[in-house]
Amino acid sequence: MNTDFATNLKFLLGTQDNRMTSDVMFIVQQKIKGRWEFVTACLTENGAQDFINCNGHNLHSPRIYGWSGYRNREWINLRNYFLGKEVDI
Repeated sequence: MNTDFATNLKFLLGTQDNRMTSDVMFIVQQKIKGRWEFVTACLTENGAQDFINCNGHNLHSPRIYGWSGYRNREWINLRNYFLGKEVDI
């Protein structure tokens, strides 16, 4: 893994606005027939915005939604790994 990418990811995970949500995952959604539908999940809001910037032309009214990873051990461990915190295996 590129060390610049890993360093930047660790910085973003530690400093981004988590929207008052524990272990947040940033979900890209699109509005189809009046309903919000899942498109992809990202570790950071920047990653979600990059996805929209690259693929927004294929999406209908995209938005970024902060979703909680509460009790999702896999997601929490992944975030903790990149933050240099203890991982519960």
